[in-house]
Amino acid sequence: METFVALFGGLPREARRLQDFECQEHSAGWIRRLLGKGIAGNYVIAYVHGDEWSTFCFDRQTTEEYAHEEDEVWLVEAYDSSGASSSQIFHYVPDAGRWYRPRSSAAAAARGRDTSHTVTPPKPS
Repeated sequence: METFVALFGGLPREARRLQDFECQEHSAGWIRRLLGKGIAGNYVIAYVHGDEWSTFCFDRQTTEEYAHEEDEVWLVEAYDSSGASSSQIFHYVPDAGRWYRPRSSAAAAARGRDTSHTVTPPKPS
């Protein structure tokens, strides 16, 4: 998950990953609710840089829709302290430890899959 954030997270190099115990007392209510007890989502990680924060929620897609895919398919939702959010499908190659976007959003849409959509962001705390 950290390699995903390094490649696609758009964070400054100085951003630091929060540990679970830090999330329990973070000033942002969103982080406390999402990560504070480590129970939300399949995999959730948070980063801070100064007063700004970002969270990444990873949800493995194992439905029949993705059964034909050779690589793992993940829905990744990202939220940050500015109120920005995104939700996109990514692929992961476990043997190589490599993340990538599907080749073409148009091709995915033609196969009936939306690879990117906007989600409602949490209220910044």
